[in-house]
Amino acid sequence: VASDESGFATGADFSVNGELRHPEAPEAVQQWIANPPSWLSIHATPQIPNEQLDRLHSGERAAIVLAEQEEADLLILDEMAARMLATQRGHRITGLIGILDEAASRNHVDLPRAIERLAQTNFRASPRLLKALLDLHRS
Repeated sequence: VASDESGFATGADFSVNGELRHPEAPEAVQQWIANPPSWLSIHATPQIPNEQLDRLHSGERAAIVLAEQEEADLLILDEMAARMLATQRGHRITGLIGILDEAASRNHVDLPRAIERLAQTNFRASPRLLKALLDLHRS
């Protein structure tokens, strides 16, 4: 896991890499992963037989295993079942909205533009949550 200049440490597993390269992924995502930034580290994640983990999508399962393997301080998950399991396993979690909130707090992102671009993807969040986030950073 490597850190960029803002202090964020980021790692991904081969299955997530594959999802980002999938033909149905947004073109901008495919272009981004084709030339990943230097702070992104892609890892092979061991297959660990576990009934609870096996219920999750491969990307969420890999994220939890990688977080445990690398002793990550923070795990980024948006799917509810994965978030619940990660919390039960003792991980501190956030989601994409939490990352955007932190990035906006550090002035690393134009939040209205980021949310506008996010709306053009298959990511879904409560409009009320997005409005609250925008209102928080307008002040």
